[in-house]
Amino acid sequence: MNDSIVDSPLCVLLAICNDVIEDKTTNNKTLVNLFNGITAQSVPARHPKMCLVASITNIRSKVPVRFSVLGPSGSEVLSANGEANGNNPLEVLDIVVQLLGFPLPEFGEYRIELTSGDKYLMSRKFTVMQAQGMPKL
Repeated sequence: MNDSIVDSPLCVLLAICNDVIEDKTTNNKTLVNLFNGITAQSVPARHPKMCLVASITNIRSKVPVRFSVLGPSGSEVLSANGEANGNNPLEVLDIVVQLLGFPLPEFGEYRIELTSGDKYLMSRKFTVMQAQGMPKL
C-alpha cells in the first residue's frame, strides 16, 4: 500500500446545512436542514447562516485543514484555516465551521473544497439560483 495514503487524513463526509446541534454528553451532532442550493432575489447577496461539516479520519498527529469556497467564475469567495489533532487513525474527527453572512457574489455553481496541506480531501457543490417569480434587481 502507498505510504502517503496510509499517512494522509481521509475525509468521509462534507456536508452543508443551516445549523448543527451538538450533544454535550456524547459529542454526537445533528445536522439541521442539509441543502444543495440557495435561492436569492438578486446578487450580490448574503446567506444569513450556513454550516460546513467535515468528518476526517486517519489522523495520527496535528494536521492543517482548509475549507475554500470557490464561486462560479472560479475565484475564491471565502476560506477558513484550522487544524485537526488526533493520535488514533481509527478515530473520526468532526469539524464544524459556522459561516454568518456568507457572500454570494453571483448566480451559479459554487464548490467547497477541503484540503490538508497540499492534499485534496473532498469537495461539495451547491447552486445559487434566482428565486422563481422574483424580478432580478
